[in-house]
Amino acid sequence: MRLFLLTICIIIFSSISHAEKYACAYVFNGQAKPLTFERQGQYFVKSNKAMDKITFEDNQSIILQAYYNSNNKPMSFQTLIDKINANFVMVGLKYNGSTSIIQGKCKIY
Repeated sequence: MRLFLLTICIIIFSSISHAEKYACAYVFNGQAKPLTFERQGQYFVKSNKAMDKITFEDNQSIILQAYYNSNNKPMSFQTLIDKINANFVMVGLKYNGSTSIIQGKCKIY
């Protein structure tokens, strides 16, 4: 029974230690905006509920990508999260309609 409880505790605490959340902020049109990224497996869910796939990760950075196709106009969002300096940069790419580059500082939880 003790071994069973110990195993359960190890599983619970190991899954908690792998939880990862970046609470970020950036300025857009002169206004401060929040943006969070929370890891769920091979994806990060953003505070707007969009899911971005992890396309690269090492001990210094994470690169996220999301693809959308609306009215035959493909668009790709790219995000770079800097784990060391706790910041991010993101842009949406679309022919004749790319977004502004946003960037800001993050707190890591």
